[in-house]
Amino acid sequence: MRWLRLLAVLGLMGSLLPVRIAAATPVTVSLREDVEEFGRQMRVPGIAARLVGPNGTQWEITAGLDGRGEELSAESPFVWGSVSKSAAAAIAVGLADSGELDLSSAVREVLPEGASWVGDDVDVGDLIHHTSGLPHDVSLTDVPRSQSARSAIAESPPPRHDPRGAFRYSSLNYLLLQAVIERATNGTYSQALQSHVGRPSNARIVAESRQYNAIVPAGFVPWFGAPRANVPAPDGAGFGYGYLAGSIEALGRYAQWLAATPLLRDGAAATVSTAGKAGYGPGLYRERIAGRDVWWHSGAVPGYFTHIALFPDTGQALVLAANRYGELESNEFAAFARFITRRSAGDEIAAPTVAPATTLPVLSAIAGVAFILLGVTGTWRLSRRGRLRSARRTIIYGLLTAGLYLAVGMATWFAHSLVGVPSIVLNRWAPDLAFVLIALSTASIVTSVVMVTATVRSAMARHRR
Repeated sequence: MRWLRLLAVLGLMGSLLPVRIAAATPVTVSLREDVEEFGRQMRVPGIAARLVGPNGTQWEITAGLDGRGEELSAESPFVWGSVSKSAAAAIAVGLADSGELDLSSAVREVLPEGASWVGDDVDVGDLIHHTSGLPHDVSLTDVPRSQSARSAIAESPPPRHDPRGAFRYSSLNYLLLQAVIERATNGTYSQALQSHVGRPSNARIVAESRQYNAIVPAGFVPWFGAPRANVPAPDGAGFGYGYLAGSIEALGRYAQWLAATPLLRDGAAATVSTAGKAGYGPGLYRERIAGRDVWWHSGAVPGYFTHIALFPDTGQALVLAANRYGELESNEFAAFARFITRRSAGDEIAAPTVAPATTLPVLSAIAGVAFILLGVTGTWRLSRRGRLRSARRTIIYGLLTAGLYLAVGMATWFAHSLVGVPSIVLNRWAPDLAFVLIALSTASIVTSVVMVTATVRSAMARHRR
């Protein structure tokens, strides 16, 4: 099968990690080593990081291969994930500064096609701060489409939403914000991005589906611990929330520019309280770390992970990008991103212990095989003449057992959808677990049918005796 061949090839790729690093200083050597070690431990095919400031790059590392099997370089593209949100917020703030958009305007006024998505009192600022009441509905995001956000909103059924006010992280806010920007500028989101972010930061950022498809290589998702190639198709309506793309060079230029903007440098950016220690501002979390104000955000799509941390007091920015990510490994990537942010801020902490996600898929597979073997054994028992004393007992035993297997099969097929994770989403973010669940569901249903057939045949044989 194609995935088996990919698994074998990518397993070899995971061991090939050619490394290019900038000139060493005693202060930065350990961080570079930590990045390289994290890449090895997590079997990341390619990883890059750098710390940039007003005087240029202070340290950097690129290690491994991109999705084409070529050596990673400073120009290799990554998908930025939710780091894209800070760019959308920066565009909105820029439009507000030029008088083209009022952040206090109601969404229903500036975006009539989005009026049914939020309450009448929700304004543009609520979208930026995730206080609109929109849910975290993954079925409406990460959809392969080339249409604009305005078109996607007009053609999609509105989600159920809560009243505005409390912080509730949802990419739907930034899908709406992209549409607001498209309408305010009467142009494409890519044009607005280049005008308000790309050119000012001198960063080559991709925000157009055709260009994205031409330059972005496959990333890698975990497949029972090994990296498996995955090409994240762009969401044309999602460049505002997660599908910008660019190299570590572009990410560094963008982040350093953002760190030096008056909005962050002068502490003028408003934040709202979240459930944790950090506040949330213009597409970024704000937190006090080692006595410093640090703005940060992580981002991910299936196959790519990025992280930025901004230090406005010095104009510095830390950027990290990796071409491997799956939802079952989210804690490992988040822990390392937080570690490297705190270390860069001056906190002396130890690197976290990380490992590829294999436990849940492997244990699920083992449990599934054991469960099916029990079913096979039960079917064999039903087929043995004389094992049970009566046709009635045969029927009761067989149908109850078949019902159990049918119930398990249906549960594994539908349960994740009932909790808001459709099969297509699970397959995208955790393909190994999705494979196990589909295989278990199919095998359970087949076992149930076979057991019913064996029950009927065995009962009929006993009845004739």
